[in-house]
Amino acid sequence: MSSKNYHKYVIEDGKFIGKFEEMYQEISDPWACLSNKNSLGNDILLLLMKHLKHKNKKKNSIFDVGCGLGGLTKRIKTLFPEAKIYACDVSSSAILKAKKRKGIEFFVYDILNQSRSELFLKDNSLDLIVMSQVIFYLLPRLSNILELFYKLLTDGGG
Repeated sequence: MSSKNYHKYVIEDGKFIGKFEEMYQEISDPWACLSNKNSLGNDILLLLMKHLKHKNKKKNSIFDVGCGLGGLTKRIKTLFPEAKIYACDVSSSAILKAKKRKGIEFFVYDILNQSRSELFLKDNSLDLIVMSQVIFYLLPRLSNILELFYKLLTDGGG
């Protein structure tokens, strides 16, 4: 995404505007997650996850927060083919496109603004929570969101 487009949808005049739905409707791959799926950040994240896997840390259920079009989520599923993968994004347009990837439960959920009761995942049900390049969006309520993650994780989850 060009700097001009980024400012049209995410940050304008130095303020976060978060027009993600509009962005996913107008731009086919706004973050270049599909065209640049092997980005250094994603590769490092997957290497860390692979390390966990090789240390016999079972990952039966994984939650990808802010999955966008599901490019990274698909790579997570490849790394953990037996795991139940849940992935959410604030944009229903992004989720509609992401659902083309099979074996992953994609759903619309705005972790910043929707209530806990609207999230169907149960406490102590997840082995791993992944959030890549979404912390800027979560900053206003980061401590609350981290508390939620702690509740969702199983003992020994990460």
